[in-house]
Amino acid sequence: MAQPEREQVERAAVAAPPVLDARRIRWLSRAMEALMVDPYQELRRSLKNIRECLQESNNIARVLVACLVNVQQYIDVVDYARDFEKMGGFQVFPELLDYPNSMVRVETCALIAELVQNNPHCQQAAVLSTNRLLRLLDSETDDEVRCKALYALSCMVRQNRAAYKKFEHLGGPDVLRRTLFETTNRRLKTKASFLVATLCNQEDGFREAMATAEFARRVSEQLPRVEGDCRQFLLSALLSLATHCSHKILADLATKQSLVDTLAGFVREHADVDRYREEVQYSTEILDLLRGNEAPIVAAS
Repeated sequence: MAQPEREQVERAAVAAPPVLDARRIRWLSRAMEALMVDPYQELRRSLKNIRECLQESNNIARVLVACLVNVQQYIDVVDYARDFEKMGGFQVFPELLDYPNSMVRVETCALIAELVQNNPHCQQAAVLSTNRLLRLLDSETDDEVRCKALYALSCMVRQNRAAYKKFEHLGGPDVLRRTLFETTNRRLKTKASFLVATLCNQEDGFREAMATAEFARRVSEQLPRVEGDCRQFLLSALLSLATHCSHKILADLATKQSLVDTLAGFVREHADVDRYREEVQYSTEILDLLRGNEAPIVAAS
């Protein structure tokens, strides 16, 4: 082939668009359709379907779950979360939280959590669901429901004084304490320890409710049995109580020597491990407080 002809063929090959296969075309079509969706109308449609489902006597849990999941796709945008509340979306929560199917309760709690997270307007609107969420956390038999109920409560009360006061008034601190010490579910215990630590650092009233020798004793008993984030959160909570409360909980601790041995052993074992840095720091500070409350306590060898 002559040089000019070869160059012409090569230019044509470069200029020709690639041929799309059928699967790629379908993917692009779906992507374009998704871009054309009106989130506001999707929220209205899903809410309408939820209300209609709640009027049905037949078991339509799968439809409800699908609607709840669909709403969650859009409400991570603050304006859409407010729109959902303004169109009456929060009014269906009581029935959904009481719905007999556990997956409906799970997705309802998950939706509440997403709506209220970093959204003061929705946090205030969701306060009416606090009592039901606490009941689910305290008495539900399905641990996944309990985890999601706790997640919703956590998103609601952190950095929101009005929501916390409602939580406190309804006995939330006692429910949270029971959950922390009585559950055998690792994920639920970790979530409970996180909220306990957060509220110990955030709310004076919560610290005072937890500032007892009994609470300190139970935390010290838990420490050798837990690990990872849960242990870090428990240490953070204990340190906060010991340093910010008028009642010196460590001075009255009957299991003081056992706690010293646990913390000293942990510090010896993990002092040079970077991922345990915060836990070692908390442990060291608690040890200093324990040794400062009375005559020095020597850790058992």
